[in-house]
Amino acid sequence: MARPIVRIDLRMADLERLVDRTRHAPLTADEHAQLKAAIDTLGYVADLLDRKGTTLAGLRQLLAWGVPSIELTIRALTDRIERGARQLGLEATPGALRGGHMLGVRFPDGAPKDLAARLAAANVHVSVRGDALRVSPHVYNTAAEADRLLAVLAGGSG
Repeated sequence: MARPIVRIDLRMADLERLVDRTRHAPLTADEHAQLKAAIDTLGYVADLLDRKGTTLAGLRQLLAWGVPSIELTIRALTDRIERGARQLGLEATPGALRGGHMLGVRFPDGAPKDLAARLAAANVHVSVRGDALRVSPHVYNTAAEADRLLAVLAGGSG
């Protein structure tokens, strides 16, 4: 069992000074504890990232894009799917009543029995839930992929 991580308040500049100080003089017991806590935290975060299949490069990219920009990108896709679904006579959760990252689409007369198979054949990954779909695009999805979903919902193969 992993030992608990002790939370300390340590600014990056303080940590850099500690590391630099190790080149010139031994650390005090307090300084050693701070450096050890920072190393433990780094190991803990690295383990969390690894278990989630996340990389530091991926996290840096998300930070560079910024949450508002990501939300706008994804909302453009869910809004596109909402409009297209309504044009097909399907019910879709209005943008004002949902987050930008997710959309519910319902088939008023029931979902086609072969819908899951058609979606899979078109390489469209959404969650079929009874007479509804849960659509949650990601930042890497494109308008063409949203249109492929709509083509499948229209009865085509995507």
